[in-house]
Amino acid sequence: MSLHHHDSASEKSAVGDADIVTEVRREAALKTGALQDAIFNSANFSSIATDAQGIIQIFNVGAERMLGYTASEVLNKITPADISDPQEVIARAEALSVELVTPIAPGFEALVFKASRGIEDIYELTYIRKDGRRFPAVVSVTALRDAQGGIIGYLLIGTDNTARKHAEEALLKAGALQAAIFNSANFSSIATDAQGIIQIFNVGAERMLGYTASEVLNKITPADISDPQEVIARAEALSLELATPILPGFEALVFKASRGIEDIYELTYIRKDGSRFSAVVSVTALRDAQGGIIGYLLIGTDNTARKHAEEALLKAGALQAAIFNSANFSSIATDAQGIIQIFNVGAERMLGYTASEVLNKITPADISDPQEFIARAKALSLELATPIAPGFEALVFKASRGIEDIYELTYVRKDGSRFSAVVSVTALRDDLGAVIGYLLIATDNTARKQAEAEQKRLDQLLLDQQRQVMEVDRRLKEQEFHSERLEKLVDERTAELLQANEKLRASEESNRLMLEGVHGHAIFRLDPAGNVASWNLGAERIKGYKAEEIIGQHFSRFYTPQETDNGVPQRELEIATTEGFFEQEGLRVRKDGSFFWAIATITPLYGHGPEPIGFVKVTRDITDRKKMREALRVSEDRFHLLVDGVKDHAILMLDPTGIILTWNSGAERINGYTAEEIVGQSYSCLFTPELIAQGKPAQELEQAAEGKTDVEGWRVRKDGSRFWVNGTLTALCDENGKVRGSPKSPET
Repeated sequence: MSLHHHDSASEKSAVGDADIVTEVRREAALKTGALQDAIFNSANFSSIATDAQGIIQIFNVGAERMLGYTASEVLNKITPADISDPQEVIARAEALSVELVTPIAPGFEALVFKASRGIEDIYELTYIRKDGRRFPAVVSVTALRDAQGGIIGYLLIGTDNTARKHAEEALLKAGALQAAIFNSANFSSIATDAQGIIQIFNVGAERMLGYTASEVLNKITPADISDPQEVIARAEALSLELATPILPGFEALVFKASRGIEDIYELTYIRKDGSRFSAVVSVTALRDAQGGIIGYLLIGTDNTARKHAEEALLKAGALQAAIFNSANFSSIATDAQGIIQIFNVGAERMLGYTASEVLNKITPADISDPQEFIARAKALSLELATPIAPGFEALVFKASRGIEDIYELTYVRKDGSRFSAVVSVTALRDDLGAVIGYLLIATDNTARKQAEAEQKRLDQLLLDQQRQVMEVDRRLKEQEFHSERLEKLVDERTAELLQANEKLRASEESNRLMLEGVHGHAIFRLDPAGNVASWNLGAERIKGYKAEEIIGQHFSRFYTPQETDNGVPQRELEIATTEGFFEQEGLRVRKDGSFFWAIATITPLYGHGPEPIGFVKVTRDITDRKKMREALRVSEDRFHLLVDGVKDHAILMLDPTGIILTWNSGAERINGYTAEEIVGQSYSCLFTPELIAQGKPAQELEQAAEGKTDVEGWRVRKDGSRFWVNGTLTALCDENGKVRGSPKSPET
């Protein structure tokens, strides 16, 4: 009795176990998301099943669409070899015979031989359609076996490779961005089935989350590696936003995507070791040919790295972003072939094209001076000992080789006008280091050249002053004074001139450094109303304002209250607009209220219209230089007063022909003539008639032209009286050695 009962229980247990196994298998089949059915019934896959002899038994809708036959035309009639390129089938049989060291007959056997031996087999083959046209296909072959492992047929699943090649070309044209993201260790790519069970877990997901793919595939959902409180909060927020109840869990992560709504959000992922990190997740619903959802793709980036990058960018003053987004920099990005893909607002402003006029149409070489890039190609070919074709290659060759490259180039605007630009070229590379494009960042060199021209003009002024000082110094050194008092005066004057010369030299050096660093000039941009739009370090140093304090403020705050009340700032903008340029020297006001003396220029900036779109103002602090010039003027005035104050020596200047140019008080006292009476007369009127008859005045000038001559003899005063003189006559020559005059001194 008990035995019978035991057997009955065992039977029930066995039946129960069988039911459980059956249910588990059924759920497993459902859990795959009917993926096989989706592939087999898809119009995008050619699925052909044969019997063991190769006779076609199943010919799906995809096969009908690709090959043009109906199922009834091929079932139980032909083999897949009959719709394949015969030459390729023969070549495949020969190649397999060599590879596997066994004779393989051309025909259906060649198509399935590897699969019949249990070897995975995927190959390319040309199929022939019913209408005779051909197309390349990628064919995957599987042997179909019975319960004992015997082959009962074969399944050949093919995809039209024409579409794949088109996709590959499109992918290449897009810079392989999608593939780079999916295969990159920098992106977590997690694909699930429709129920959220993870089916794909890429290397980036493994690196970020610490799990291997085998630990999560077909086991958990992305919700299981997410912060549960955030998932609950997201479900509640979406329920309110979309006015529909949403369960906390995987549904909350993909609900928007399942409704076709773009969804990118921040989420805290939990690593295998329990540590957490913030991620930005983009969710996409994966759909079959009929639009039904078959899964989801969640691409995540570690937001920690992004925040570190943001902090680094902020720490650097957002310089790169400012450059790329600035209207003052032309940023042009191309693909590897040079076709323009990005054309920023600065490029539009500088070159006059809109982005839509150039994207995917031209290369940067098409907007550059052709003669210049031809010359550049020749120069680089010589420099790098390799032939370089003129065109885009010449513009990026160094960058493509990893060589830093910054050069000057003439860009040609849409209206045909030209401007000089300084161009910096960088090669853009993928994770493997392959070049996928180039970035050309350029600045309009016109403003810099104007600044250089202004600096050159100022340097020339300083050089002229220095030459004047050196000329006075040379003249003073050449003069020999017999009086101890005059020697002392000359020594003092020389010391003053040397000091002034040193100050000028130091100022000149300062100007050079200023030009190199652009810290010595306040260079800033104004909008059409006169509000400050940009601010450089030189402006901050000279005027005392930081960029965040002054940008947006009117530039009249740099002027004195009287000038502002009189409308001087606005009048300067009007003059710059009318004349094309404005320059003035005057007092300006710093942030702390102190005054400084400045030279300022204002240049209007134009876009496409007749009215200026803004102004560039360059200001230089010349307070020290002005003080120096004033000191030099005072010193020179003092010297002239000293010379004129010498009463016991006649000191006068002659031109090369002997005409009197200057006349001091000593000459007036000794000779009796006032300066008004004698300047402009020949100095021969001071000689006796006998000496004039002997040609003595001309002889002295000839002797002085060789350097210097001593003079001694009788001279005649205005009243006719005679007196004996002793002095020197010295030639004054310019830098080319030409005589410009002769000082005559002293004379007693």
